[in-house]
Amino acid sequence: ISILECEDDFESYNQDTNPELALVFGDSVQVTFFGTGNPALDANFAVNLFNCVNNCNGENEDNCSNFEDLVSGEILYLGPALCEVQEAFGTWSVEGPDGYSFTNTTQFNTTFSPEEFGLYELCFQDEECGIDHCFEVEVNLPPRPSPLTGTACS
Repeated sequence: ISILECEDDFESYNQDTNPELALVFGDSVQVTFFGTGNPALDANFAVNLFNCVNNCNGENEDNCSNFEDLVSGEILYLGPALCEVQEAFGTWSVEGPDGYSFTNTTQFNTTFSPEEFGLYELCFQDEECGIDHCFEVEVNLPPRPSPLTGTACS
């Protein structure tokens, strides 16, 4: 399994090195079948892929796939992990008029409260990848709190 870490770099994991691999919602995941080198033998393998569910019954069926007649190097899944969301931690920085506050300065999900009219550039640098996620906010009405929601480094 490969997970898109930071800046378009897939990091590879396997059951021996990371048997308890943790994923979060939106992580880009690539699952590739690496065969034995014998195509006739590889074709006998089958894989059931569970995307962040414990079983493939009922409402979970859309998160499950079955693969047969496998070919070495075949990408079985390339897309987002469908797991539960975890908080993104990091730091906020602001360029713009003085006078503002956040309800939480160390989490991505927070409320920004400007006190002045003008253009603000809000940047959140997540602590895991160190990537800035920036947003422009123009305040041209009397300032009031503005909730910020979403995911970072996924």
